[in-house]
Amino acid sequence: MLEARAKDLEEQRIKIQQLHDRIDSSSFRVPGIIPSEILGEIFIACLPQYPRPIITEAPLLLCRICTSWRRIALNTPQLWTFITLSQTKEVLKLPQVAEKWFSLAGVLPLSLRFNAGPQPELSLHPGFSRSLPFNGVWSRLSNLELSAVQSHSIRTILRNIRPLLDFSKIERVAVRTDYPLYTDAMSPETFPNIRKLIVSYKHPVVHRFDVLPFPKLTHLCLSGLWLSAQSWSTIIRRCVALQHGLFVIATAMDSPHVAGSETTLEHLLTLKIVLHTFGYPRMMDNLHFPSLRSLSIGCVERPGVWNPKCLSPIKLNQLRSLVLYRLKIPIKDLLNLLRATTLLESLVIDLPIRTSNFFEEITVKQQPDITVPMLTRLTVFHSPFLGKSVNAFDVVCFVNMVRSRWNVGSASESVNRRLSMVSVRPKVSEIQAERTRRLLGRLLQEGLVLNIGVSPLGLRVSTDVSW
Repeated sequence: MLEARAKDLEEQRIKIQQLHDRIDSSSFRVPGIIPSEILGEIFIACLPQYPRPIITEAPLLLCRICTSWRRIALNTPQLWTFITLSQTKEVLKLPQVAEKWFSLAGVLPLSLRFNAGPQPELSLHPGFSRSLPFNGVWSRLSNLELSAVQSHSIRTILRNIRPLLDFSKIERVAVRTDYPLYTDAMSPETFPNIRKLIVSYKHPVVHRFDVLPFPKLTHLCLSGLWLSAQSWSTIIRRCVALQHGLFVIATAMDSPHVAGSETTLEHLLTLKIVLHTFGYPRMMDNLHFPSLRSLSIGCVERPGVWNPKCLSPIKLNQLRSLVLYRLKIPIKDLLNLLRATTLLESLVIDLPIRTSNFFEEITVKQQPDITVPMLTRLTVFHSPFLGKSVNAFDVVCFVNMVRSRWNVGSASESVNRRLSMVSVRPKVSEIQAERTRRLLGRLLQEGLVLNIGVSPLGLRVSTDVSW
């Protein structure tokens, strides 16, 4: 019996050894299976938001796996275009590390981020400026990000590196600090060719931006500001070349508002406004955005008061994406707004409305009178209560709406115009959710994407920028 058991164990050992040899062979190694170009793209996707020169994170971590991965990583320039210099004990060595890092980026534009931390030692170190040599590598710097708790640290960093870097090549500047920054540090004389600007404060503050280079900007993000409607209107009117704007502001309701002159921002494509308080319903008076493709507006805290004239001056006939959240807007005004957006493809709403009435109104009853005929993606956040009354989710009304919009238009164009993706975030029981899926079973088989779930906090608003 023991001999038989020993024979079985030996056979198992041989099989395991054979399997180990197969896995360890070159034909089973990842670099041998995946082309180097594809593996390079995977490496790029592994990068953190702010790459740092530490061996436990990409891209340096990728160089420690094997010889093949190291070779591919060192020959992928996109991995080495961004570096974050943080406060460490070896602060004087960091600039040399960055110079070596950027030498692997080929001829691509470079991005540098300083993170001074809560204490300003990085910016105030007496030998810091002498340790940062200026050469051809640093002349390709086009993106500069500065992050610090104290705003005077940012000013000191700029003062130290200005003689060493060519600020005329920098096109994007991002400043993140807890408290206001003296805006003379961001003047056109400092950055003559800036096109993209991000200014973010952790705590809402009252601040003026008289010296910022607004007329040159194509991308602008202002976050953490306490602005009146008048101040915001003045800022946006100065951005004559703006293409993408994001404003996270706390607007003063009691500020007197005087409508500005008629202003057309011909180049504006996307506009996102996040209000911390009620907001001012007439902040867009006399503003026109004829090329606007994406609009997002709403409040972070309690719902803001909607004024039907808020968006009336804006030409919405080119709008493709619309997001409205936490605004007290009547169904009538919402429908009037949607009827003006004939090319709208994506709609997201998180509003205190009776969703059954909304579904009924956008149900296709006859052609060609169709509200938002090009709508393909719809996301609705359903409020279970409106004040003290219950706001029930009507499964039948929702299903009828989806069915009516599944085959909109003629047979030749219905595929391109149908409502193909629907997301509903109501507080419904599993029985209601299952019933909805069952009633839409045929459409689901034909390709309808349906998402039903619970989201008690409503729409989660992102204030990140992708540029």
